[in-house]
Amino acid sequence: MEALFSFPLSRSQKVWSEGLHVVRGLVSLEGVATNLFSHNLTALIIGPVLLGISHGFINHFMPLYISEMTPENHRDMLNMKITQMSTISIFTTNTINYFTSKNKSDDGWRISLGLAVVLALIITIGSLFLFDTSNSLIDHERNDEARDVLRRIRNTLDIDEEHNDLVFASTCSNSVKNS
Repeated sequence: MEALFSFPLSRSQKVWSEGLHVVRGLVSLEGVATNLFSHNLTALIIGPVLLGISHGFINHFMPLYISEMTPENHRDMLNMKITQMSTISIFTTNTINYFTSKNKSDDGWRISLGLAVVLALIITIGSLFLFDTSNSLIDHERNDEARDVLRRIRNTLDIDEEHNDLVFASTCSNSVKNS
């Protein structure tokens, strides 16, 4: 499901990544709200679909974001942490579902689906603190801001060579026409 939404965006050079992170968080919150307040089968189907789209975006875009924002020597470790955290979240979800299914009331499923609000809030609030990558800023012709981002994430003033490489790569990628 997520591929239908994230793949076209990942092929676009002009996606506003800051806004995309916030939208992803809002879609996750909408999925949780749909789950919590559902009164019919359609809403029970739409809620998990929205959550799936949101989490698919995380799996699709976060490794790319991390590879652009972290120093080379930390990229592999952080990308492996995404896989590890996905595995831990699946285990945690299944454990919660097991115990809520043992609940004496008929609302155990609402508790399971409602606990997703914690993750949705973390995603949404956390996305407000993410800033655009230098690649994205260069693609939007905001070179001064891209230099500031590079200085901030590399913690050095000597970023001219990396910035020039990014500008050259952006120019080359923009010259290629996708069919």
